[in-house]
Amino acid sequence: MVCQNRRVSPKSRGRKKNKPVKRQTRPGRAGPVSALGRISSSPAAGVAALPQLGVRDIQWAMTGLVDGAADAGAWLYAEAERFRPLGDAADPLDLEIHTAQLMARFDQANPAGPLGLALGLVALAARHPQPHVAAMTAAVDCFLPGMATAMALSDLARHGIRPPAWRERLGDVTPGRAWRYRDVFGDQEAVLVTFCYDDAEHGILVETATCPAPSVRMVYLSTTVAQLRNVLQQSADETGEQRAMEEITLQQARAALVDAVWQPHRDTPPESLAFLPIVRRRVERLPEPEHTDHVRYTRADRAAAVEAFLAATAPPPGVDGDVLRFWAQVLAGCTATGGSAPTRIGPVWLGCVLGEHVPRTFELTAAQRAGLGCAVTAWAGWAARQRGLPDAAVDQLAARIAEIDQKFDAVYADPDLTPMRCYVSDVAAVTADGGDLRRVFALRAHAVPIPDRRPPTGRSLLASDPVERRRILADELESWELSKDLSALDWFDALVSVSDQLWNQDPPELAQAVLDYLDGDGSDGDLLGDLTELAVDYGGDAPGYLAAALARVTPDPEYPDR
Repeated sequence: MVCQNRRVSPKSRGRKKNKPVKRQTRPGRAGPVSALGRISSSPAAGVAALPQLGVRDIQWAMTGLVDGAADAGAWLYAEAERFRPLGDAADPLDLEIHTAQLMARFDQANPAGPLGLALGLVALAARHPQPHVAAMTAAVDCFLPGMATAMALSDLARHGIRPPAWRERLGDVTPGRAWRYRDVFGDQEAVLVTFCYDDAEHGILVETATCPAPSVRMVYLSTTVAQLRNVLQQSADETGEQRAMEEITLQQARAALVDAVWQPHRDTPPESLAFLPIVRRRVERLPEPEHTDHVRYTRADRAAAVEAFLAATAPPPGVDGDVLRFWAQVLAGCTATGGSAPTRIGPVWLGCVLGEHVPRTFELTAAQRAGLGCAVTAWAGWAARQRGLPDAAVDQLAARIAEIDQKFDAVYADPDLTPMRCYVSDVAAVTADGGDLRRVFALRAHAVPIPDRRPPTGRSLLASDPVERRRILADELESWELSKDLSALDWFDALVSVSDQLWNQDPPELAQAVLDYLDGDGSDGDLLGDLTELAVDYGGDAPGYLAAALARVTPDPEYPDR
């Protein structure tokens, strides 16, 4: 479906969020260099990833579509003209590529995104009931099935315009074989899967990074499957480190890709982003993997790994035992968020932990900073031996740590990171467990807008300081349209109260319910405003507010997926 259903808050009684202006964000830091050679691909450049849509996104998309209906209609009709030459015998793979490029161009040109495209097709079909419009609508429906495209096709059918014969063939491919390439550390891997339209074979090659979570770095699609296999084999043969390339089952291929294809890496190039809608459909064609009980590592496992390391490792010169323990706890604790073994280690993973997680999370003492290089190198060598990695891999890890250590101070001193660290600095002082830190940050990021969601003048303010937190919240309140029934001061008092409750996890039952809700549904940009509105509605009735707030974040048993 085009959008995700999210259960919305009770009927609004006076708060409406102003349509936000898209703020410019800082460019992302460079990620790991791809280990694979690149094959040039053909989709149009300059496209963006297709977003996940919530209720507010739908409202904005509909508003934007109405505001620019004439321009959108003209643009879409010009795109429909490209489908005019495509008859019933058109090649289905060419059609998929053509449609994916159309979606990418629309997403680049129109802020309404995929929903705007689907709604635009409804208007276009009503205005121009013609065969090439039906062809474009049918092609888009294969990637964005839902009410809007169904309405457009139904409207066309009422005028006697049927979709082309190829409609039923799009995406109806037969999976063939699959191979996987993986580096020795498990930091990066690539999966190649072949498919057939009748006797015509093609392949997809998806390169993924596993840190901090599985994500797509590169995508290739080719009718020359041998070329894709040669890329994998050449990379495996020519690199100086040990790599493994193996044929895998189609079930294993699905398991490796099913989550990653929905998470583009920040460095994914536009041409790869354009291929993702096709890749997602291909992954859906792969057979479901058999259920297996994966090994689950616990907090006790991570603590045991730290103790085993300390028992086997003498503190390096100039590093005291507390510093050695601190870095061991940080490195083991980071594995909590991805379900990895406590001894996970790798150059890319180290870059994520030391180059991103630590600068955003921990207020380091001088001793902790000075001991970073030696302590982390000691842990990396011990962890590599626990995993049976060769000496060459240990040397590679040591070189990567030295590189990170040399650049660490410049990264850590970035003034934009100070207001991020303050969200968890008090918790990070007593635990390095990544699971605890992630949940606290998620909760507090919903209690107080993070810096890149604030006006430029408020991005340096520290949310951990109650006075500065009120200034951040005052800016947030200014972006809301408030009813005249209550004064702005009453709204502000309610907002501060709700924010403090979430930040301090008091009452604990509400904090826990919100954490469980965020774990299941992900980020919810309406949550702070909705809870504030409930606080205004219930006034001094604390039990009534708590019950309503818990209902807001508790899944409806009738609609558990909403």
